[in-house]
Amino acid sequence: MSRRRPILVSLAVLVLAVVAWRYWMPDDKRDVRRRLNAFAAEFNETTAAGVATIAHAARIGTYFTEDVVIELGDGAPPIRGRQTLIAMATRLQPRTSAFTLELLDQNVTIPSPSTADVSVTAAFRRRGPVAGEDAVEARELALKMVKTGRDWRVSEVKAVETFK
Repeated sequence: MSRRRPILVSLAVLVLAVVAWRYWMPDDKRDVRRRLNAFAAEFNETTAAGVATIAHAARIGTYFTEDVVIELGDGAPPIRGRQTLIAMATRLQPRTSAFTLELLDQNVTIPSPSTADVSVTAAFRRRGPVAGEDAVEARELALKMVKTGRDWRVSEVKAVETFK
């Protein structure tokens, strides 16, 4: 029995070390997904009018880099810069409250320690006047994200052309 004790203790220490490493060491793919899910939750948050609307738009802006470029295609001009995005979010919030955003099928690749490429399906669900009559529009998006400090921020969004 005394010969097994060092083996069991070593095995227990090894298991604890692996669990601690996985818990405390950063996992960039997981962090990117968490950031995207936090953005969707923030986008779906309802606000009161006035200063709360401006504060909510500013919080939405924190998910993007200062020089973000959003290209939605279909002839729409690109949206350039976080300040432009915040201004648009401030004006659009009363109309977007009828929608919820879901970010589905998040495929994350990390080409370098400070960049991430993400393909995602953005599903906008418009709540119908009667339960069960929701309308859904989905768009495939390609995102580029950069790590600034501990946070991942979206630096580029491009709509992906799909078959019609």
